[in-house]
Amino acid sequence: MITNRSITCTNQDGDSVTFTEDAFLPFLLMNADDVYDIKNQVNITENTMTDGAVYQGGVAKYRNIVLTLCDICDFQTLDTQDDDVYITSAIIRGKTLEIFNSTKRSTYGARDFVEHRILIDKVFKRNEKGRLIFQEDEEQRAIDYYVESVTSTGKNSFRTHTISLICPDPFFYDPVDQNVYLSRQVSDFEFIHEFTASGESIGHVIGLYENIYNESANENIGLTITMSGSADIVNPSITRMESGAFIQIGDENNPFTLSVGELLVITTGVGNKHVYLIQGNSKTEINYRMADGSSFIQLMRGNNNIAYDADSGKNGMNIHITYRLQYMRA
Repeated sequence: MITNRSITCTNQDGDSVTFTEDAFLPFLLMNADDVYDIKNQVNITENTMTDGAVYQGGVAKYRNIVLTLCDICDFQTLDTQDDDVYITSAIIRGKTLEIFNSTKRSTYGARDFVEHRILIDKVFKRNEKGRLIFQEDEEQRAIDYYVESVTSTGKNSFRTHTISLICPDPFFYDPVDQNVYLSRQVSDFEFIHEFTASGESIGHVIGLYENIYNESANENIGLTITMSGSADIVNPSITRMESGAFIQIGDENNPFTLSVGELLVITTGVGNKHVYLIQGNSKTEINYRMADGSSFIQLMRGNNNIAYDADSGKNGMNIHITYRLQYMRA
């Protein structure tokens, strides 16, 4: 069977290792438990006088990914020309044999196994968050983990490593941010430029609203909204048009002004709901400036038409939204 599935694990120091199913580089991925599973804790109340039960809700349980690796030897163990060479992984390109993995019988394993255990211990550090990137075909998804255990066993030329990873957030995410510019300034000319006597526009603002289509099976996906302006902005707001839910900073009775050179940053993720005002090197949380009726809007399934407004300064607003779609499994 031809496969191109790979798993890359990286710690916060940048140390990384990739496991594949088609080559010992230096490990062969034998199994990856709980990457395709969906597990929910369903809460019900049993009826006493009628059949069945009443559904009260459900939550996704934490994820326990267990990687099983085969370790034979590294491909950099040849140091003489006299001993038999064993090729464990290679590919023929045209008339050329490209060797990925080989070893001598006389040096089989010992030094390699020690170095491989050192590599695993270096990457999978205890009490430190790591990131796992799962790739199959061209699709990549990411999940954060903490190391529960690492077990190594086996004898002679065949060793195995079992790595148990606990993912408190059970969802997989896009590995990089998706970017949407809700409103931004666009230049109308380039230098070298000759101005007309009647004058002309230096630039213009594009955008009234943008549709962010959530094709994943999940909803309540958080946004990071960054707002600035070429003019002072009074009482800015962002609205999800499908539901009418909005978040507005300041109102008629307690106005808020975002001055030129300042940034307003709104985060709406689960456990990460904040409104920050950034002035130079100063960052202040101003959740209390939210207008009555405001909520931390999130992406729901399907269409999410996001619009913006302000009591004044709307035409000078620059709004940048980033998000990562969320998936129940890899």
